[in-house]
Amino acid sequence: MGMAHTAPVPGPSIVSSKDTTSTRHDEFGLECWHGKPRPMPVAHRHEHLEVNLPTGGAISYLLGGRRFDVPAGTMAIFWASIPHQLINAEPNTTMHWLHLPIGTALAWRLPTPVVKLLLNGRPVLVGEQLDGSLALAEHGGRESRMFHQWATDVHDVELRAIAVLEMEAMMRRLAHREAIAAHSGLAAASGSTGADHISVSRATLMAQYVADNSRDPITVDDVARALHLSPNYAMTLFRRVIGQTIGAYLTACRIAEAQRLLLTTNAPVSEVAALSGFGSTSRFYASFTEACEVSPGSYRRYYRG
Repeated sequence: MGMAHTAPVPGPSIVSSKDTTSTRHDEFGLECWHGKPRPMPVAHRHEHLEVNLPTGGAISYLLGGRRFDVPAGTMAIFWASIPHQLINAEPNTTMHWLHLPIGTALAWRLPTPVVKLLLNGRPVLVGEQLDGSLALAEHGGRESRMFHQWATDVHDVELRAIAVLEMEAMMRRLAHREAIAAHSGLAAASGSTGADHISVSRATLMAQYVADNSRDPITVDDVARALHLSPNYAMTLFRRVIGQTIGAYLTACRIAEAQRLLLTTNAPVSEVAALSGFGSTSRFYASFTEACEVSPGSYRRYYRG
């Protein structure tokens, strides 16, 4: 998917990923807070566009089983429906988190090329270019101050509405920078058409359905039926927007679940294969090794010692 090369990393400490004293607001699915980042024991997923801004130190994530690093002062944007896990944070790092409901973000009609990259599991890094990710723009401490302000404003009805407008302005400004088109090789886009927006929304819903049901023996027909689409149209649309087939995306979700089970349970590999949705152990071994470049057993031993 054009992301960073998968590499073994030290096993995560079993502590909370978020400082419980951090300010946040959950109404309408919008969250904004800051605190001390801590490694997460397992990957998780949620239906948001997530924005992270570490200051004072760098952080590292696994997104869909692949690692990417975020230097201090660099903003990272990714689709949080893809299993992700904070695996490292340098000392003295303060993290600013922003969770935007995916429906809200799509309603802003950001340029389709950017949305496709996010839905395809690629983090967008603002201010740096690392391992094939996209650099959108330079930024300084202004965004950090904005995050602090938003963390307070979301508690007030009127100020929350203003904060959402500011969030939209920030995202649209970043997404429309010439750096996106220049680096991605795509034509510069000042917006997306209504047809493009509908296509991206449908592909998003299909991806969510696959992620939610990846442990079950679902088929392309099931995915298409859930959105009242024909199988051929669903396959074509999904590949055009997401950049991979429904089958490949389903396999990625199952591998992410297998990684979680390998790290958090003592279940035999054959049971992990079944619980994560693979129909056979041999298929699981082949898919896992191809994606992670290590066998399931080696992956578990490396992370858990």
